Amino acid sequence: PRVGSSGALSPLGNGERAPLLFAGGESPHAASSPRSGGSSSRSQSPNASEDGGTPRWIRKAQEQTGGKFAFGFTLACVAGVFYGTNFNPPQRLIDEATRGDKSHSIHALDYVFSHFCGIFFATLLYFIVYCGVKQSRGRKPQLPPCVLPAFGSGLMWGIAQICWFVANERLSFSVSFPIITSVPGLVGALWGVLVFGEIKGRDNITLLVASGVMRLVAVGLIAASKEGVPSRL
Repeated sequence: PRVGSSGALSPLGNGERAPLLFAGGESPHAASSPRSGGSSSRSQSPNASEDGGTPRWIRKAQEQTGGKFAFGFTLACVAGVFYGTNFNPPQRLIDEATRGDKSHSIHALDYVFSHFCGIFFATLLYFIVYCGVKQSRGRKPQLPPCVLPAFGSGLMWGIAQICWFVANERLSFSVSFPIITSVPGLVGALWGVLVFGEIKGRDNITLLVASGVMRLVAVGLIAASKEGVPSRL
């Protein structure tokens, strides 16, 4: 439909995050000046990190990948690949069921349990590897501070993932993915501005607002494409 292609293929659909590339926080070197005694503070704490306690392996990876931006960009790309393909296995089984394979179900919610089990065992494997690496280096895993937040985050994620299964079944991937991936970005941007102060300055806030408006318009066009638009359009 014409409305759907307008939301997915126009700059409003694919370029909704472009202004965020030019929005950023204050420079990390702006806070320190020759009079601020930055060198003396580092000499007082030889074990302290210049990045506010950034783990050593992250600093090493940042150096190897050319700095914080390249390191973060690489991690974002890897996360995006997993994020965009995590529904492919159950969807393939659903597609086979619609073609007449009676060994699979056509209902998306029937795949939630197996999907979550796979994610749980994969996460457990990662955690075991993490604990093994820590123990081999003579360090204890950071269990007390991270377990409860991880369970809380996993609970919220699980509820959202179930809702996403339903959205995929009712709306199709082409509609559900743009909506579900766009709106949380707005929420994350608000957290970055209001809580963490990552984006500051009038110009950066203006770019952020412009990006949010374009994103909402794109989501509206994509959602409208599902509202019985005649196929001849």
